Amino acid sequence: MYLEVPYADWHKKLDQTYIRYKGKPVYIRIMEDEICIYSLPNQKLMKRVNEITPDFDFESMPLGYFTKDNKCYYLTRVPYRKIKQGISIGSVLIHPLPNIVDRALPRISNVLNSQEFVDMVLGNYPPLYEALTSLRESHEAYPRQNSEIAISISIAMRIDENGIIHIYYKNDLVGWIQPNKFIVHVPSNMRGSIVSKHLSHVLGWEID
Repeated sequence: MYLEVPYADWHKKLDQTYIRYKGKPVYIRIMEDEICIYSLPNQKLMKRVNEITPDFDFESMPLGYFTKDNKCYYLTRVPYRKIKQGISIGSVLIHPLPNIVDRALPRISNVLNSQEFVDMVLGNYPPLYEALTSLRESHEAYPRQNSEIAISISIAMRIDENGIIHIYYKNDLVGWIQPNKFIVHVPSNMRGSIVSKHLSHVLGWEID
């Protein structure tokens, strides 16, 4: 989305924000009368410009699941009146998968400057079958690790100590898969419709 931002509002609306530039997430600083564009994840200065052009995309960036060190986290926006364009450190929250306790969460600043954040915004996720195989192989090697993996911005999976894979949609539990099976057990047709929409190219479902 192209947005006309008056020069007087540059600092207030753009400084220290994460937006998309030429289709990729970037970090923005305002230095005097220039917009400084930094690449991610290394925050290397890419370019200095002194005007807003259609290369800037102020549409809300997608937020959701990302995988870090075999664990999944879910990014959401803080529900308050929006002042800045894009995303800032104070405008997002990070959540573990449901019912996960006593886990130290990554720092928001580290997340926003990570390759995992870039991949999330660009939609770079492993294919479903590959992710299932990865979880099962991880469980076979390390049964107590309870590995997790995101397969889209809205879907994540976790394998427990018994080899059961739990499916999450927008951080709600949808269903589970028995070891070495490809059927998602769901509690209702509503949950089954989520499997049909997002996972049916690999998985079937049935009401348990």
